[in-house]
Amino acid sequence: MVLRPYLDELLEKLKEAKKQGIDIILCTSATNQWVARFFRLKPDFFTVFDKLYTQDNQQEWRNFSEKQNPIEYKIRQENSLIAQGKPITTFGYDSILFIDDNLLEGEILKQLYETAGSDLHTDVTFFSGFAYNGGSIPMSVMMGLKRLSTINYEIASKMKKYIQFEDSNPGCQLMCQVIDKFMRKKFVPGLTLEDDNFWENYNDGFLRVRDALQDELEEFALRANVIPGQGIFENQEQLRKEALEYMKTDKAIPYEGIIEREINEPTTNRKRDSRQESTRGFSGIFGNKLFNKNEPDR
Repeated sequence: MVLRPYLDELLEKLKEAKKQGIDIILCTSATNQWVARFFRLKPDFFTVFDKLYTQDNQQEWRNFSEKQNPIEYKIRQENSLIAQGKPITTFGYDSILFIDDNLLEGEILKQLYETAGSDLHTDVTFFSGFAYNGGSIPMSVMMGLKRLSTINYEIASKMKKYIQFEDSNPGCQLMCQVIDKFMRKKFVPGLTLEDDNFWENYNDGFLRVRDALQDELEEFALRANVIPGQGIFENQEQLRKEALEYMKTDKAIPYEGIIEREINEPTTNRKRDSRQESTRGFSGIFGNKLFNKNEPDR
């Protein structure tokens, strides 16, 4: 698991929403073990959530009443894809902001509302935050680049530039903007998909720049790694093993410890990054949801 950049800004925005009487629920397909790892890394988040819905207690939130939610119950019985989604419209709230980095959840909601038509009276806003896994360069490739960086200062400098830009992923900042819109939003039954409203800025301001930096780094690395039979990237099995070992540890920021963030001069004596470590494998803060109105007994 790698935590999203600007997560502290998102935490403050959630606290602001909580003060306005909005319930905040963590709903994830992960187990309690993964959730506990997240809270160890960001303990302040434990005080924000009003409820924790995980894989280990899904009988509490997936098994909703046919009597109380006849529309959703009938549609889920008839549509296997919709049945896979998180049943957020059955949680007992009129107005919901659903943030989940699984784009399929947005498609499932779209199908649900198209099928239900005007019979579904819940106001749902969906935002993916644009999926994030810590970085677009595979870890096995990054391990090869790490080896090159110890003998090639230019590779080290380009790695630093790329990793620092990964650290600026604006996903959490966009979530904060969506939360602001939700707090001002008037109740209107139906589905609002916010990704389209933010995609252009995200793509132009972040993705294209990051991809260009990645291409530049990888092309330079290929030129530097030209000795036949002795290439850094030729032992793929060893690089995969190194990547697996790396991913077992918790990393707080993209490619934590891969390369020193401050590079002043060529050196093979790089100090370990001193920032707090975290985990790889989870995107952001799982899938958080903000709800208006108190939850009734279910």
